Amino acid sequence: MLNERDIDYRLLNLHVLHDVVELAKRMGADQVVCSNLTFIIDKALWPEALFTREEEQQHLAVVLERIAEEARRENLLFAYSRPLLQKQPAHCSENICCSCVVSVTGEVSPCVFNSPTLSQADGQNGCKPLLHIFQNSPSICFPISLGNISEESLTQIWNKKEYIRFRKFHDQDTSKTGINSMPLPQSCASCYKRKA
Repeated sequence: MLNERDIDYRLLNLHVLHDVVELAKRMGADQVVCSNLTFIIDKALWPEALFTREEEQQHLAVVLERIAEEARRENLLFAYSRPLLQKQPAHCSENICCSCVVSVTGEVSPCVFNSPTLSQADGQNGCKPLLHIFQNSPSICFPISLGNISEESLTQIWNKKEYIRFRKFHDQDTSKTGINSMPLPQSCASCYKRKA
């Protein structure tokens, strides 16, 4: 079984990223997934996002590659993406075609960024959408729930037509062949993981 640790890095804690290989060894981890801040729910966090600092991109690339090289020498997988926004929309950098998120309430969604647990209860109306910052402006992120494991099995939810359609939309092989003519899901339209 893979012993994985996920580390969020941003401007305030970038200096401690140099110690991640030693920390992973002490914790017995086989893999470290290094994610940069992309889901910004407060405008005050905007300066913490590394992808907003174009002038530092080369330095960040050198730092990350140096850490990855140190990890390789220690037989540790260091997975990361450079904190750089693509000019053209790319495929989602999350593994949403092969994984899912099950919330503490049992709700199943394709991605942590559109999980109903991020939204606030809205009385009788279900969940209120979550506001987050996209391109330096507030944007609405609607939760996506494809089922609840207290009501049906994860296999049943995974094989639902709407879930298959969602995965097919994000499948790089499907969209390369021109089969993908579906509109982009609203929750994905304002997500930096599509662009990072």
